[in-house]
Amino acid sequence: MRLYVVVTGVVFALILAAHGLRLGAEGAALLREPSFVLTSLLCAALVVWAVVLIRRSKR
Repeated sequence: MRLYVVVTGVVFALILAAHGLRLGAEGAALLREPSFVLTSLLCAALVVWAVVLIRRSKR
């Protein structure tokens, strides 16, 4: 289970990084697209959740 959480956390972190790169390349106009903002926030939340679960499992 822990490996699954690590892998999915990394996948969502990579997606979030790609969103950051796309934002840098295309500019702030992307922030007017609700789907872009929503998926970015969702990925960020899932990365944070994965980190919390990983830290809890170490205890």
